[in-house]
Amino acid sequence: MISNGTDLPVLRWQTDPAREFARLAQFLLKIQGNSQHSSYKLLKNSINGGKHGGAILRAYSIGSKRVEDLALMVSQIDDDDIDEDSRAAAMAAVYGIGKVFNPEYYSREWNSVVSECLPKEHLLALAFLSPIMARHYPLPVVQPEEIDALVARLSEASEELLADTALPPWAQMPLSRGIDDLLFILQNFVLFGHDEAVSRILTLITTANHAVAAANKSGAPQVRLVGLCVALALAVDVFAAAPNISQAYATYRGWMVDAVEVMKPLLTPPPLRLEGPKQTDDDEIEDV
Repeated sequence: MISNGTDLPVLRWQTDPAREFARLAQFLLKIQGNSQHSSYKLLKNSINGGKHGGAILRAYSIGSKRVEDLALMVSQIDDDDIDEDSRAAAMAAVYGIGKVFNPEYYSREWNSVVSECLPKEHLLALAFLSPIMARHYPLPVVQPEEIDALVARLSEASEELLADTALPPWAQMPLSRGIDDLLFILQNFVLFGHDEAVSRILTLITTANHAVAAANKSGAPQVRLVGLCVALALAVDVFAAAPNISQAYATYRGWMVDAVEVMKPLLTPPPLRLEGPKQTDDDEIEDV
């Protein structure tokens, strides 16, 4: 991301939810394995992050939500920007590809699912929809190296938090779990998409703000929380727009201003207090 000297960022690359959803379809088409195995099994094997036992269930849940969110966006586009035939084709493509996440398709053979849910017609409909969506829901292109850098910073922050014995358990557990959730989304970004990453980032920022504020009130600054806030600032910079926010950058900027205000006491040393030597009993002057 670069700046043009104003409050608004200048994006060198831009994408949109329809193109992002097409990338999901292309990812599904490239899944390797025995095409006669169940859809459930092949999709499960394609997910990164083996330590998440319920990863496949989360993939199905988030995938279904992603379908509904995109369909809602398409339905809300002005009639002047899209004709009814194109809107109908786009909705058919979104819901058609979305059948992959329908429980009725879990046990079907993968080749059957691909044939029914991922035909070329659906990809063509998304390609036609993309420039229309880009005008209404522009997104920055998140580069792989940006995700790698963010994963590295968040992983480091997670290790530091777990090693911080001074951090109370009520703050440590949700922060650690929140980082793990965000890492899981980022490591499977093409499957879960921009909007889900944004949602996890915002939840984690809120939790971190509460933890920092509580640490400040207790008078015991947690330097490791500052490292986490730096990582979250990087996350906000990478995902500086969201498909469900009309003025995304201004909104994100507001969240980060709030986060910085909460963090300031941790970065500011306590005021220096000079006191004179205490008077001992022997030095006390007896009353006359």
